[in-house]
Amino acid sequence: MSGSSDSRIFLSKDFLAGAAFTLIGVGVVIGALNYPMGSVFRMGAGAFPILIGGLTALVGIALVAGALFRGSEVMPFLALRPLFVITAAVVIFAFGLDHLGLVISTVLLVVVSRLAAPPVNWPGTAVLAVVLTVIAAAIFHYFLRLPVDLWP
Repeated sequence: MSGSSDSRIFLSKDFLAGAAFTLIGVGVVIGALNYPMGSVFRMGAGAFPILIGGLTALVGIALVAGALFRGSEVMPFLALRPLFVITAAVVIFAFGLDHLGLVISTVLLVVVSRLAAPPVNWPGTAVLAVVLTVIAAAIFHYFLRLPVDLWP
């Protein structure tokens, strides 16, 4: 490969995504090391995060290896609007969960996230918000019985 194509590998979608997955996975594993692992039959609080973090890091390593050996499409630009809007939606959900409840926080998460890529199909967004809110309430409040209020 020539010198310019070597440097393009590090700007490829697969390489950057793989590096992000690897860093996040390793970070989760390191953070979860403070929790007890437990045993195979009675897993501790650290078992699941370590498993998921390890698998995430392995996916990241596979993406990086694929970019290095096979090549990948170069990212044309960094889209800042989706980055900031999705981050804002997650922050709103995280802070709103205690004060607004699961229903309102989930609706806000979906609506704000949808603003990341205009134009917004409002009827479709409303249907998506209702469906995801019902699924979230069913899973987290009713099935898993997490101590999350549905309403403020």
